[in-house]
Amino acid sequence: MINLNAAEIECVNRFMFVPSQVLNADATIVFGMSLWQRPAQMASNLYHRSTSGKLVLSGGYNHKIDMHEANAMYQVLLAADVPKQDILLDLEARNTRENIQNAKRILEDSEMYKSDLILNIVAINFHVRRILLTLEEEFGRDISVGIASYPSIYCAPETWHVSEQGQANMLGELNKIRRYVRSDLPKMLAEIALRYAQQSKI
Repeated sequence: MINLNAAEIECVNRFMFVPSQVLNADATIVFGMSLWQRPAQMASNLYHRSTSGKLVLSGGYNHKIDMHEANAMYQVLLAADVPKQDILLDLEARNTRENIQNAKRILEDSEMYKSDLILNIVAINFHVRRILLTLEEEFGRDISVGIASYPSIYCAPETWHVSEQGQANMLGELNKIRRYVRSDLPKMLAEIALRYAQQSKI
């Protein structure tokens, strides 16, 4: 763990936590995880509120659950009475960029992709910022993006910095943004990410 002062914590919180705001979307990209029931349930709720459009379930093989994340979510959605024809599967993605690249290809293949596309994303709260930045790179700036995020027990804005898992989630994610998406992070954020990476040897 690294020590953070109040200004640094506030800086990370302002950058990493993006408020949820759901749109009436053409499609919703659902990002898989080991606790697949959580994104799947949120996606089901959006679908039954008629705000999701088609659901693109994205997640490759996960050794922790011994199955593909997308398939795990698919079973939850079928049990929640979401029709098969409104679900599109990406079983190959191994990381955030592949989630987004594969979702774009699926939408193109389904003749749903357009310059003024309206998307929702379903993801855990500390992952949202990297998704948004990567979406902008892969889809461009003309699309509209709504957010449906769910909380992590380790990543409440007030407490993430006091636990190893909270820092691993938040600062590990910030460092991935620094390395893979935005090399031009604001100075304070870049310094925090680098300190954490050096301390954690990641």
